[in-house]
Order: sequence, then C-alpha cells, then structure tokens
Amino acid sequence: MENSSKYQRNVSILKNDWYFLNMTNANDISIKSIINNGCEFDGENCAWQKVCVPHDWAITGDFCRFNDLQITKITQDGEEKAHEHNGRTGGLPHVGSAIYCRVITFSANDLDQKTVFFDFDGVMSCCEIYFNGKKIGKNLYGYTSFRVDATSAAKEGDNLLVVVVENLPEASRWYPGAGIYRKVTLNIVEQVHFSQWGIFAFCDREQVSAGQATVNLQLECQNFSQKAIDCMLKVNLTTPDNVKLGTVAILENIKINNDQEVASFLTNFNIQNPQLWGIDNPQQYIIEVVLIDVNANKIIDKQKVLFGVRSINFSNENGFELNNKCVEVRGVCMHHDLGPLGAAVNYRAIERQIELLQSMGCNAIRTSHNPPAVELLDICDKKGVLVIDEAFDEWRKKKVKNGYHTIFEENAEYDLTSLIRRDRNHPCVIAWSIGNEIQDQDIAEGAATAKYLADIVKKLDKTRPITIGFDHPDDAIKNKLIDEVDLVGWNYKQHRYHEFHNLNKNWICYGSETMSTVSSRGIYHFPVKEQTMWHESYSDDLQLSSYDLIAPPWACLMESEFHYQSVSPFIFGQFVWTGFDYIGEPTPFGEQWPARSSYFGIFDLVGLPKDRFYMFKSLWCEGEDVLHILPHWTWYGRVGMKTPVHVYANCHEVELFLNDRSLGRKNKDCTLSNLLYHYRFIWEDVLYEHGELIAKGYDKNNNLILEQKIQTAGHPNNIKLTSDRLKLAADGEDMAFITVEITDRNGILCPHANNLLVVEVTGAGQLVAFDAGNSCSLEPFNTPQVNAFSGKAMVFVKTLADISGEISVVVKNDDLISEEIIINSSK
Repeated sequence: MENSSKYQRNVSILKNDWYFLNMTNANDISIKSIINNGCEFDGENCAWQKVCVPHDWAITGDFCRFNDLQITKITQDGEEKAHEHNGRTGGLPHVGSAIYCRVITFSANDLDQKTVFFDFDGVMSCCEIYFNGKKIGKNLYGYTSFRVDATSAAKEGDNLLVVVVENLPEASRWYPGAGIYRKVTLNIVEQVHFSQWGIFAFCDREQVSAGQATVNLQLECQNFSQKAIDCMLKVNLTTPDNVKLGTVAILENIKINNDQEVASFLTNFNIQNPQLWGIDNPQQYIIEVVLIDVNANKIIDKQKVLFGVRSINFSNENGFELNNKCVEVRGVCMHHDLGPLGAAVNYRAIERQIELLQSMGCNAIRTSHNPPAVELLDICDKKGVLVIDEAFDEWRKKKVKNGYHTIFEENAEYDLTSLIRRDRNHPCVIAWSIGNEIQDQDIAEGAATAKYLADIVKKLDKTRPITIGFDHPDDAIKNKLIDEVDLVGWNYKQHRYHEFHNLNKNWICYGSETMSTVSSRGIYHFPVKEQTMWHESYSDDLQLSSYDLIAPPWACLMESEFHYQSVSPFIFGQFVWTGFDYIGEPTPFGEQWPARSSYFGIFDLVGLPKDRFYMFKSLWCEGEDVLHILPHWTWYGRVGMKTPVHVYANCHEVELFLNDRSLGRKNKDCTLSNLLYHYRFIWEDVLYEHGELIAKGYDKNNNLILEQKIQTAGHPNNIKLTSDRLKLAADGEDMAFITVEITDRNGILCPHANNLLVVEVTGAGQLVAFDAGNSCSLEPFNTPQVNAFSGKAMVFVKTLADISGEISVVVKNDDLISEEIIINSSK
C-alpha cells in the first residue's frame, strides 16, 4: 500500500478578501507603485473597494450613451455607411483600467518542494499578473482560461497578488463585462504532478455499446524537481450511482524526466453494461487517477474528473445521433452575461437559465460567440443539455476596431488550445465551433486560416466534429473555406437549405443561428402586421410588439424557420437567436438612446418568458399540452376597435370565447401560403370589449384538453411576490429569483402598470439586483428601486455565507398594498 501521508494537492478558490481599484477614479495612484510596493498597500484606503470574485466592475455603474459609443458600419446588418451605435455594448462603464489585489499567506510547509499556480477561469479583458512585484503572466483574450506559475516569486508569510486589467473601447459587439469575472483558484502541488487539464477521457463511437464501453485515457504529467522520477499510475472508477469499482487500469514502470516538459501516457479500460450519458438520463462516472512515486512508495498527485460514456454521430441520413438514437437539436444561442448580474459567474443563475430553457423543450446551447464559463458546461453535463462550444467571433479580418483580429496572430493557437483542453472531458460538448460569421469568409486566405484552426482542434480531440456559423455562404463555398469543417452551420439561410443540399449532398448542415425575432415582453402595437423593414417597426417608446411579427431584414419570423426545418430532413436542428435578452446590441434601435439591451430573447433580461416562449413549448415539448393567448385583455382605449387574438397551442382545434360568445373554432391551416396560419390560431377581426377572453383547446376526437382564461384588469391595487425557491444554501452564492407582479384587487395582472417599486431585503440575505426587463431603462441594476415593466419586475437575492436564518423580502409602493415573502437559508 502506497503512503499518502505527505501527499498534498491543495486547491483553494480565491473568492473573498480582494481589493479593487478602478483607475478611472484614481488618476493620482500609480500602478507601478502598487506593483512594486504592494506590501505597503492599505486596503482601508477609501479609493479601494473590498469585493468578492467573480466580479464585474461595470454592472453596477450608471448607464450613459457615451460609454463605448461606436461610430461604425455593421456589415452583418447590411449597413452601407458608418453611423453612431448607442448602447451597442450596453452603455455601461466597462472601458478602462483597474487593479485587483489580494494577500496570500504561505507557511514554510506550503512551499517545501512544492509548485504554486494560480488558475484564472476568465479575466475581461487584457490582464497582467504580478506576484510580490514580479510579473508572472499575462492574458489577452478575456474568455480564455489560463494558468500562471508563481513558484519562483512565492515566499513564506504574506504575499501580494496583483491583477492589472484593461478593457479597450470598441473591442466587442455586445456587453463583455469587466474584471475578474470568473473563478480564481490557488493550486499548491508536488513538484511532480498532473498537468493542467492533463486527464482526457474519451470513447470512440465504435467503442460504445449497451453491453460494453472502452474508455481511453490520455494522461499528462510534468516534473519540476531536480531529478527524474520513476512512477506508477493507477486509475480508479466510481459509477454514477456512487458504487466504487476500484482500480480499473495500472500503468507501471514509467519515468517522468525533470525537464518540465509534458510526459504523456495512454491507457484504457472497459466498463460492462455502462450507464450512458444522454439528454434524458445524463449519467457521469468519476475517474480518479493516482500518481505514485515508486521509489518513495508514496502518492504525489491525485485528481478526479467527471466523465460521461456516450457516442455521437452526424450524418445526412440520420442527422445527429446520441447513443445511436436520432435526436433533433432544439437549441438556442446564448451570450455569457447573466442579465442584471452582469458577466460575473454565478452557478445558480446559470442553472436557472438552463432550467427555464429546458422548460420549453430546449435541449442544446451554442456558446455565442466565445468560450463559456466552466460552470455552464458542468450544469449542461448534469442536466443533459447539448453544447456547441464556440471559440471566436473574429479571425484576421476585423468587425470592431479592437476586436480579436488584433491578437489573432499571437494568440489564436494558445486560446483555441486552452478551450479544447479545458472542455474536452465534458460529455455535453458535441462539436467545436472555430468561428461565427467570420469576415475571412470573403477572402481567398480564409480557407487556409480555417485549416490552421481545424488542425489545432484535431490534434487535441478527434472525437468531435468542427463547425463554423456561415453568413456569407457563397464566398465560403467559392474560396473552399467550407470544406475545412465537418458540420456546416447556416446563419439565417433557411430559404436556401434545399439549394445548398442540392449543391453538395455530403455537407452535414444545421441552422447555427436562426430567426432573430424581436419583441418586448407584454408590449403590443396596433395595427398588427408583419414587419421585416426596420423603419416599419420603430416606435416612440423604443419597444417592439409581442405579436412576434418583427424580424430583421437578414433574418426571419419563427414560422419561416420552423417550416424550412420541417421540410428539410437533412438539417439536423437549429440554434435560435437568442435564449435570453442580453446587455448590448439593442437592434433595431442602435441609433436611439436609451435602448441598451437586446430584444432577441425568448426570455427577457430578467428571465421572464415572452409570448414566444409558448410557441417553442408547443412545438418542442412532446406529450405536454400547451395553450397561450395573446395579447393581454386590458385595453381601456380600444373599445370597439379591431384587436387581433393569436393563440400558441399544440391542440388540434381551438375555440375562442369573448364574454361567453363563441368567436369560432380555428385550426392550423397548412394550405394557406402565409406560414403564420401553419403555426398559430388567429382571429383577425376581434373587436375589443372589456371582460373575459377564453380559449379552449380540443384534440382530434373533439375532447376538451385544456383552456386558458384572461380578463380585463382593474386599477393597480396589490403587489404579489413569487420566488423560484424558498429554501437556499447559506454559502454566500445561492440565489433566489423573486417575481414581482402588480395586480388589481382580484389578483389579475395589470399589464400596463409601471409603478415605482422599492425593495427591502433583511436577514440572512442581500439584494444583488432589481430590474424589470425593460431594454430602455436607465435605472442601475443594483439599486433598491425600479419601475415595473408590463406589470412585472424581478428581485435577485443572494444568501450570506455561513449565516443561517430567514431572508425577508418586502416590495412596496405608496399607492399599492405591499407584500413580504420569507425565504429560508441554511448551512
């Protein structure tokens, strides 16, 4: 038995005790002085803030149209000349420089023949890392996870870690966040240890069956000591239901030289009757790899990784197959911000987004247009959600002045390698995307660049295909760039699916970015009509009608994409733009301030569903009956006026009643040329009157299966609070999301209410954000007051670390009856 008494791999998450200084507000403080005289740093200086990491320094700032105001021509949008784009990156103060400082204390034992690393999951954007005044690393791409070696600068006692961050203007097309917005860990390991992301478990498709799976292991070690080491590697396995299967593989008589170079080893083992990872049953095994110094008979390193046994395959005949079963990919594109929480990663906030998406039948995410947080992949692994993991939005040709093209030559291989190595153990990842709407599609050199990137991917992972989202397909076909990918993603090319298939039936295709329908939750404009030209959709309130009939000129309405998907069996699925509204890119109001957040989401910025949610749910949730009426039925100025009623439902027929009078039965009429009637039940000529609107859904046998009733609301009278959960963990990270509704005295939502709401949070929690999902609101996210939007708002509450007890949340308005909700937080 090997001796593990002296074994040490200490991994600490550096969450607390950071001090932050925004250099925009501290011009008299020298960065050089902080780096060189860090030990004299006074954290009580009023210019410094004590913060927790992950941290987004801009999200609590004031909105201003001059924050990263971009005067540019957006070629993706078909613009022919440059003009002002207000709010393109959200109008928040993310541009500038800042410093983070933290004291790290080591004992003599911590450093005795040890190696010290800091792992940064993501720093936005350009950063330099200093330890005790010595520069130990830098990183240029804000989405890349990276490691810095602090061993040579570490000392017994107090040490100062300094991170200098700079965000350049015109470096993004959406809100990027600012600062150390992802997790930081301190790793103290033996001098001989597993490399970063040095355990790769994988199964080739032909190695997986119901009876047996062969798991291949690629193991990488490094030796930072003064001598070569004779070692042995042992692999232990635990099943998804926590049954320890013991040692399943041993590698003996291996030598790791003391040159700090990576030593790589291969082995494999079999699992009988494996529990497969899938969408409905996402099982994961635990692989533990133990590194043993044979001569000293002791463990010198040990690591565990989660791994899902599954097979994937893509083909024209069967589309996407998971474990030899055909799966329609029903996905959405997602930017990385968490709405009013900003870019700072929070596990529960990401988990909530995934749960909301799954509730409408979504089974996949495309991480547009950058490497995601590791937490997102962990959650998708756990919940059975497929992921296309995307690397870049730019290659060599620019989209924005200071975009990725400025560092592509220097950094592309490093950043892509980091992405693949970090994420290749995640069973949820089914493909690697090396680019989105890359401008290099248009140039002859584009194919060579694509090959260069594809070769990097194939060197690191041969088990997953490579893809790109194309928006200039004719150019990509002409210069043969398209031939360098395994999966061809079409952005907004639904009307050409058959054309492309006939051009090359060997292409395996999908909709990598689809629809881009835009709307504002709870807002309806009249008269009702389809609008695909921006000037038709402009309105003085800078809102977009939730009749879901507005799309950009380059995109399409939902019905068009659904139709072309249904008649194109060679298209294996789609990724809708987007799952949630996100900060920045307020299309079509790029020139109109104060529009500062997008309108594309199926959910709004705070996670409340728009009407479109029910269209997706009706088509993607087999076995679940769905019926939803729009618009609301409170129109005091429209009595006697034409007010069309649309119903999203998966019933065979729907009958509509207004104040107990039948307005007739409708079915989805696929004989009509207008695709709206293929997917909606529509009553065009309803004349509005106050009262009650009821829709009843029937199956093919004329059985009533469900109904929905909506009523005209009276005057606002009450505040109603509903929390997504009432029991939280007292870990300082868990969150509750509390929906605020303004209702009349009968509990009916007042859909026009915009009352100023004030929130008070006391007890074992704290207010993190308060917002209503209004893309034009300039109220800072972290203030305790906000105007309701379409009668609703959302309170974001986080627990306090290690403090159990009740969290009281009260929302008030002087003219409304307030409400309190109690949430319990426990260790």
